[in-house]
Amino acid sequence: MSSIRRSLFMSMVLFSGVITCAQAIPRYVASSLHDMPNAMVDGINNAGQAFGTMHEGRDYFVASNGVLNIFRRQVGIVTSIDVNDAGVMLYEKKLRYADGSTVDVPEDSYAINNHGQVAASLGRVGAGGPNNYAALISPGGGTLLAGIDRAWNHPMDINDHGVMVGYSIRRGTFPTMYANGQSRLLETFGDGEGYARAINNHGFAVGETGGYAALWNPDGSLLVNLGEMLKARFGSDDPDFYSTAYGINNVGEVVGEYGRFNGFLYSGGELYDLGEIASGFTGAVVDINDQHQIAVRGWGSSYVLNLAGPLVQPVPEPSTYMLLLAGLLALALLRRRKG
Repeated sequence: MSSIRRSLFMSMVLFSGVITCAQAIPRYVASSLHDMPNAMVDGINNAGQAFGTMHEGRDYFVASNGVLNIFRRQVGIVTSIDVNDAGVMLYEKKLRYADGSTVDVPEDSYAINNHGQVAASLGRVGAGGPNNYAALISPGGGTLLAGIDRAWNHPMDINDHGVMVGYSIRRGTFPTMYANGQSRLLETFGDGEGYARAINNHGFAVGETGGYAALWNPDGSLLVNLGEMLKARFGSDDPDFYSTAYGINNVGEVVGEYGRFNGFLYSGGELYDLGEIASGFTGAVVDINDQHQIAVRGWGSSYVLNLAGPLVQPVPEPSTYMLLLAGLLALALLRRRKG
């Protein structure tokens, strides 16, 4: 046997052992945030703080480790709430710091990153151009504007590099990314409309397009049509089958919903129905953090799904061990012949 053939033989044996590893299935258990009737959770940060509104929007809350903090609404309208990993809160046209100090931000502010930068929507400045702008507002007061020409631009999330995602409205609603003062329409399918709802620190974004959950690359191209995968995996023949992705963490895990109130987790290239891997799951999935915690709006209250145990690496099947053993034996034989 020639050296080239020997190398090919060993490569094939060892590679075949790798690809037969079984995918471990994550398991989740529900943990109540608190006794909060009508709580509407909006998200969860990497510190495990879940936040949202309660009492039919009359108050805001932040809950962590069974401790509930309620913040009474002061202004006449309900505004978005977001909390970064340092606990800086964005709501009611202000950034609110742990020491009690505040900084004013525009009314239409939607998200804050870990550097204190805020994603907001601002009215048109001057004649022409976009009807309004997606604005990146920095703590020092600097503002960077971006927007699709002759469109209404609305950011929904921001990562730690100041990249925002959301949507623009111009004869339809289209998923859009805003970065470095530039705007980019994300790749779409179906009727071409949709939303980009969340972005991680690596620039991957999620949302929906054409009624299907989508995962986009940092360059705006479509990475995974999660909606098609969901439809194929869970066998729906419904022509109006709908899905959307609401959250993505920095590991690349995605959460969302499909069909009629079904939640999904996309992890390690696999799709899971949350009803099958999470004990007592009911409600609408809204977010996932880097600790794999999933925020859910339940019926009448909200809760967090926690992993039942640590994530287990894929375990080789018995056939894998046999193939690996065969590879080792082949190596031993070749070395013996050379000797």
